[in-house]
Amino acid sequence: MVSQTKAQFYHSALDQARSNSSWAEIAELARKVTKHSPTDAGFASIANIEAQVFLYLDKNEIDYLTPREVPLESQIKEFSQQIQSIIDSSPDSNFEHDFINRTVLLHLTLLQRDYNSVIEQYEKSQALLKQAFQLNYSRVCSIKQAAIVGTAYEALNLFPQAITVYQAADNLLNPATTKLKEALIWAEKLLYRYGLLSTSLAAEDKQVTSTVLQDYQKVIVLINSYPTKIPVDSASLQRRVSLLNVQFLYLSSQLQDTPDDNSLKEQVKEIAKVFKSVLFSSTTPVTTNYSNLPIEQFVTALFNNWKSLVYFHPPLDLVSGSDDVAETKEFLKILQQALVKTFHSCAVARYLVFVLSALGRHDEALSAFETYTAYQERARIQQAKATPTPGETIQSLGDDDKSVVRVFAKAIDLIVLVKKDGILARDTADKLRSWLNNEDLISPSSSKLRKRHERNISTVSSIISADLSDGFALVWASIGRAYALYASQAHTSQERELVFNLAVSSYESSLSYKPRDVEFYFDYALLLAQNSQLKQSITVAKKGLLVDDSYVPLWHLLALLLAAMEDYEKSLQAVENALDLFSEYVSRKHSLESLMDSEKNSYLQLKMTQVAIHEASEGIDVALDLVPEVFALYGDLYSVAEKANDEQVPEKVAEPKQEDNSDVVSTKSRLFSLSRTLSRTPKFRHGTANGTAGRQASTHHRNGSIPPVPRLSTSSRVAPVQAPLTSSKVAKSDLVNLWLWAASMYRRGELIQDAEEALVEAEKVGISSADIKVEMGLLLKATQQYRAALAEFESALEIGKANPRAVVGLAQLIYEQSEEFLKEGQETSSSASTLLFLNEHDRLAAVTRAQGLLEMLISSGQGFNCSEGWYLMSLFQEQEGDMTGATEALWKCIKLEETRSVRSFSVLEF
Repeated sequence: MVSQTKAQFYHSALDQARSNSSWAEIAELARKVTKHSPTDAGFASIANIEAQVFLYLDKNEIDYLTPREVPLESQIKEFSQQIQSIIDSSPDSNFEHDFINRTVLLHLTLLQRDYNSVIEQYEKSQALLKQAFQLNYSRVCSIKQAAIVGTAYEALNLFPQAITVYQAADNLLNPATTKLKEALIWAEKLLYRYGLLSTSLAAEDKQVTSTVLQDYQKVIVLINSYPTKIPVDSASLQRRVSLLNVQFLYLSSQLQDTPDDNSLKEQVKEIAKVFKSVLFSSTTPVTTNYSNLPIEQFVTALFNNWKSLVYFHPPLDLVSGSDDVAETKEFLKILQQALVKTFHSCAVARYLVFVLSALGRHDEALSAFETYTAYQERARIQQAKATPTPGETIQSLGDDDKSVVRVFAKAIDLIVLVKKDGILARDTADKLRSWLNNEDLISPSSSKLRKRHERNISTVSSIISADLSDGFALVWASIGRAYALYASQAHTSQERELVFNLAVSSYESSLSYKPRDVEFYFDYALLLAQNSQLKQSITVAKKGLLVDDSYVPLWHLLALLLAAMEDYEKSLQAVENALDLFSEYVSRKHSLESLMDSEKNSYLQLKMTQVAIHEASEGIDVALDLVPEVFALYGDLYSVAEKANDEQVPEKVAEPKQEDNSDVVSTKSRLFSLSRTLSRTPKFRHGTANGTAGRQASTHHRNGSIPPVPRLSTSSRVAPVQAPLTSSKVAKSDLVNLWLWAASMYRRGELIQDAEEALVEAEKVGISSADIKVEMGLLLKATQQYRAALAEFESALEIGKANPRAVVGLAQLIYEQSEEFLKEGQETSSSASTLLFLNEHDRLAAVTRAQGLLEMLISSGQGFNCSEGWYLMSLFQEQEGDMTGATEALWKCIKLEETRSVRSFSVLEF
């Protein structure tokens, strides 16, 4: 190895220091170069001048190319003269030294804003660019000189010349130059100028613009990953944010148009990663919201990308696929970081509501909504007190109306569909209305509420622009849902009627903004149906079907409405239309398994409604024949797991054993391929109190009423020996409800053993339910085990204190036993062991409890329209001699029964 002289060593060290921005080391290295190589004293002197300039610029965070004022104004002219004198007095035989010296002079000339001189000097040194450079700093200066000259051309409005210079320099970027710290710094500055210029000229080639932006992104990645940290001043950070934002928005807009372009997806992910690292790199605490805009623009583009890339499942817009969930969680992390990096940003809080909701984290979404409303309230106060400064953006004064109504609509949907909190829904709707109408918070307790509401609707309609119509249609529909929920939970009839009218007028307003939204028609028609306004509901439902005759929920609702009017033929036609539409939908989806939980539940409910209509029109026997079809549908929907595999031989179905009475046949094993006993005591008895077979009909299997094994799939295999296994909570809930529905049908068909087995299956699913206990109580009551039945009803009330079916079941049992007791005319004896009461005091206490529960039920939101509750209340009042009260309650019952369908309208809610 050839040994270096000291002159060569210090020359190399000087080149390395300048290439790596080690300006503090230059003075000492320049002194040593001068000492050991006197002929290079001029070159060393210029290096020292350059170092002094850069140290000053860095210390004061002054931009290298476009300072606000001339830096070092008293010295910079002197520096320029010294450099020019050195260049003129010693024509350097080393062309690289000459090129570097001229580049330093160019920079100082630019800092003095003498742009014409920059161009003149550049033209003199162009020939040097054609030489092959050996020094690292020569390569740096080739990029540096292009940035300087291009900036001068821009200052002179010579944009084509600037682009030519920038484009030539872009070709100089290579692995050798990008390893040098100073080269990266100048490359970033050059590409920023080039990118900004190319994007601002509409006539330029888009491909060139795209290439420049990609190169800029690569340089930022190299800067961020450089072994030693490259300092970033506020101006540089702002510059990077600006251009990366341009690229990110440009690629994002392309992705939203072509969401299936995988290559574009990767590009967007990469630029988003780089952009985020730049945006969130600042450690300065944020104390004002005026700095929110860059991050808000970033997360807004991310939000739009997210909406175009993932699939949302109605009604709550949930994401479910592994890729979609991963994408959403990644976006959530960014939003959480953005929340820390911004100050009271309404946009970030708003997006958190949507993203958390999509992940099913509804409590967190509502917490984010509370944060959002606090930020927005602050912005509203700020807006009311002050006029925006010229530098303020709209974000500094909160969200616009369109954004506000959409986030409120989402929050109301969560409150209504998930939390089912009527008071919170009402308060949220009131707050939104007060914001929209610039009035104080309105409470339904106000006597002027209805008039104000109607006035507000007309006011809002007159002030909003056409592009907000969809948003206001959405928000009024959400307000309608909120009031509808509160009306169903209100404790007084007066309040209930008042809020119901508000809900009606809200839906009317919604449809006035968007008269062709079928979902709004459905919600409105359902509200009317649940409040016994059947004719009006049918009218609204038919209008909705004119808008979209493929909307299954409306067909289902129409079927229930027609059934309530006892038009069973048309009701069945409506159900069959809905089932046909579902079949077409499934064929497009290619499988039942691909349906969302809400869709599966709707499909099951529709099939159960079909069975209920057949029961109402043709009797229980016909309906029982259809039960296996519903179980088969469930099996297909949820892909029920079977214990036995294809190679295993199914267990042989045993012949049913006959009991002492030849007409009493056990259908348990025949129906379910099972031979289990009830998981609790007492056992069911199938006789009267004195041991005779007076209740034989309750366990009798009527030929043809119960079909063969109801398989849980449509395959040709025998039904599974083990109870179906499901993983989804919704699947389990649907299965429990299905077994309870079957148990109720078997009980009504007086097939007690089959009802018993259905309850066993419901218990095996492993979900605790008050409805299981209620159905158990009804079954025990049917077999005259009154005390056990009472215990089940009481247990159900412990789980759900206001469970309507539990209250009705308990009250009916007490009333019937009270009547039986009064017929006896004396206290019960040991021979009357089926009676519930031991003495008159016992009976009176039970009657008082039953009446108290009924009072609570019929005055509550859950039970005000419970016809059974009103009927039982009339019976108790009649029993006590209160004929006036009995008559009023009976008429209420009759009115409700006249509008009652074969199933509750609540089955349309998920």
